[in-house]
Amino acid sequence: MSNYDCDFYREFIKNNLSEKRYIHCLNVAKKAKELAEFYGKDEEKAEVAGLLHDVVKEKSFEEHKKILEETFFSFDEFKDVSYKVLHGPAGKEFVKKNFNISDEEILNGIRYHTTGRKDMTLFEKIIFVADYISEERDWNGVEYVRNLAKEDINKAVLHKLCKAISNCVMRHQCIHIDTFSAYNQLTNEKKEEF
Repeated sequence: MSNYDCDFYREFIKNNLSEKRYIHCLNVAKKAKELAEFYGKDEEKAEVAGLLHDVVKEKSFEEHKKILEETFFSFDEFKDVSYKVLHGPAGKEFVKKNFNISDEEILNGIRYHTTGRKDMTLFEKIIFVADYISEERDWNGVEYVRNLAKEDINKAVLHKLCKAISNCVMRHQCIHIDTFSAYNQLTNEKKEEF
């Protein structure tokens, strides 16, 4: 018997997110489940993380802050970056408290789906990439990364990290340290292959 009520999560996000964000969450769940099956990870947990990864994304900075202030969360590492990356850690705490989800894979999949981090687990990489290549995404090159995700998940993760870093540079925005750490680690690992 399942520990997770995906029908309830779908209904919750449908009633609490915009239609565009709701469709995105459904698509991320579908892609995460597909990648989990491909890589031999728990498909149901991937679906849950995909459904709930943006559960608080449309909340304000103050709402994110309130969710996080109830925990031992430190805002220091986020002081220079866009508040928009707070929806990862805030989403983790929200689902932990409101949906009674305690599984660390699901929680960290939600927590790091935007920034990534050094030593990401395969499950975290699946959620990270599923968010980037979900069905409604139509940016130039998305099909290439969709194929890449099933050839080498690390290369797909690195592609998203490079895109995120370059977008921040172009907009003169600060970049979260976890993003740099993930990028540096994967880049060094790729160098070691040659």
